[in-house]
Amino acid sequence: MLYQLVRGVVKENLYIRKHQHFTVLFYLFFTILLANLVGMIPFSFTITSSFVVTFFLAATHFVAINHLAVIKHQ
Repeated sequence: MLYQLVRGVVKENLYIRKHQHFTVLFYLFFTILLANLVGMIPFSFTITSSFVVTFFLAATHFVAINHLAVIKHQ
């Protein structure tokens, strides 16, 4: 059910030929979801509230997307 939810959101908002990068987006969605659900436990810490974690996730995806674009258009 969650797979269909994420797939529907990606399909409506992004044009991805043959869903080639869907697994990366699916992994990112569940990483953020599980990290935020852990924060619902009393006296626990949500790791996504830390700047370092959100910067690392954004930076790695930024570098990976640019790397794939350079390889594709070389």
